[in-house]
Amino acid sequence: MSTIIGILLSAIAFVVGAKLMNSVEVKDFKSAILVAIVMALLNATIGAVVNFLGTPINWLTLGLFGFIVSAVLILIASKILGGFHVRNFWSALGLAFIVSLVNWALHGLTGFEAF
Repeated sequence: MSTIIGILLSAIAFVVGAKLMNSVEVKDFKSAILVAIVMALLNATIGAVVNFLGTPINWLTLGLFGFIVSAVLILIASKILGGFHVRNFWSALGLAFIVSLVNWALHGLTGFEAF
């Protein structure tokens, strides 16, 4: 049940990010749910490996490297999914920042803890 709630909160965050940015398009809420699922899978596989290998860089950049990893994963998800389009890397980086903030706010408002 907690996985479903986490996916739904992330989908809401992607919809909010798409509404705030002209260079990001999410077709509908179903597409946003698919984006959240694909991003969760990408973060669990590719993201975990890159974050592990990039730990020294993450320390040096005080965590900002994590946003770069997220932006690249968002671009990969954009190429995989049909109802989700991100124009370029900078748009993906902005979306990563917005989704992170919205997820943080939604988790704080709902009291939901993923772990």
